[in-house]
Amino acid sequence: MQIRDDFERGARDHFKLFFKQRDIINMGLFWWPGFSISQSWCVKWVLLLNSDTESCFEGIFDKWIYHYRDPPTYATRFHKLKFADCVSPGEIEAERKSYLRYDDITRGISLQ
Repeated sequence: MQIRDDFERGARDHFKLFFKQRDIINMGLFWWPGFSISQSWCVKWVLLLNSDTESCFEGIFDKWIYHYRDPPTYATRFHKLKFADCVSPGEIEAERKSYLRYDDITRGISLQ
């Protein structure tokens, strides 16, 4: 049995997070020494889902994550999605930009 790094290249990982606040305005990530094998890592995108409130937030990073002593690396694009789109997202190679933002749907704006 091979043990792999949680943040192995191409990996799709799931972690449970607990937040006190109900609404998220952005995401910031940093790596902590000893937390992973790698000394630096790159993140394409992150989905935060809350099944209790049926809310979903997507952060597009496409960036290297900085050391814990540096300020967090924030998402370059961040928005709320329909919960149903997050529960069963497309393949990892899917065109992420084709997802509708929740705010646009509620205002009746189309991305086409």
